[in-house]
Amino acid sequence: MVRNYRRKRYYSTPQRILVHLSSPETLSPGLASRTQEGIAEATLCGRSTVTKWLIRFEREGVVAGSRARVPGHRVRKTVYGLTPAGWARADELRKRMASEVVEVRAPGLDPMPMVVSAIPKALPTYVTLASTVSLVSEGRLDLGRLAARPAAGTTYVICGESFPRPEAIFGREKEASALDRWFASRSPVLVLTGLAGIGKTALAAHWILERSPNMHVYWQAFQGSTTPASFLKDLCSLLARLGRRATASHTSEFGLHHVDLIRRLLAHDMKTLPLLVVLDAFEKASPAMVRFLRQTLFSLGPGMRFRILLISRLLPRAGTLAGLARGRRIESLALKGLDVKSSLALLRHRGWRGTEEAVARRIAATVKGHPLLLQLAAQGGPSVSADLT
Repeated sequence: MVRNYRRKRYYSTPQRILVHLSSPETLSPGLASRTQEGIAEATLCGRSTVTKWLIRFEREGVVAGSRARVPGHRVRKTVYGLTPAGWARADELRKRMASEVVEVRAPGLDPMPMVVSAIPKALPTYVTLASTVSLVSEGRLDLGRLAARPAAGTTYVICGESFPRPEAIFGREKEASALDRWFASRSPVLVLTGLAGIGKTALAAHWILERSPNMHVYWQAFQGSTTPASFLKDLCSLLARLGRRATASHTSEFGLHHVDLIRRLLAHDMKTLPLLVVLDAFEKASPAMVRFLRQTLFSLGPGMRFRILLISRLLPRAGTLAGLARGRRIESLALKGLDVKSSLALLRHRGWRGTEEAVARRIAATVKGHPLLLQLAAQGGPSVSADLT
């Protein structure tokens, strides 16, 4: 055994549930994966066992359940998500997995020890982290067991370390419907704009998880330090995971040289791929990053199946998305503040303890329904609320 690593015998049901609920990959099929049935199926546990642990987790404040419409069910179902305390526990568990080793066995391969957290990265075609911990038994991961599991059709994945953890949102039904209409249209791009903290990222993430569009999702949140090389590396990682390796093979050998060839290779890899590319915080992208996107992703033109959801505080400069349009409409959606009803619900959810609804309404009107300012008012107590009114 390698030093500083320890053999892991198995993972308990509560550990499996924590990993499952904290994995974007397992959330990608939509709300069904967060019901009791979906959690039981993903963790290879009995329904009654999962129910018992979810009840216990709710009492401990680790998970929170809410009623929602789930595709395939006529009545609302209870779906579960991690609370901040649950995310902290899941993060601690994932850190431990970086030092835990199991023996991986597969047909035609010799047994080999592998770090648990590295297995999904090495074998993305076969397992996610959630399925990995669910299959570990007696210190071994037998991939041969996967063949016996029934296929569940196409599984769409969410890729991107910057994909935000889903939080409860209030209101936004009209905005979600606008996203639905865009997705059903022929428009290749929707630009989602709004003030900082208005909820653009939260709306997009919630829409993806709740509506579960029949597409893979690549999420990139830009920073000033995001380079074309790092962006392309992450995108190629997803494409390779989906069996599209032409661009990855070229860039691994030649880097970013021959940008026109990279554009053509991307067109080849993404030609028939159902993919939603989310470009978050686009206003932070450097000029070099924007120029690279214009020369590659934004120049692929019609005939492609991928769509782009661009999130920014400001509309992009004229001509930035011209290569994608080519006769098709570029949609835009400007996000405003919450309505009064949603503002009041957010205040209560964030811990506002005021008793007079008139005061809450004045707070909502003063901050114009801005979610971040409402949260500050709720957490700041009476003194902050008094200042706002």
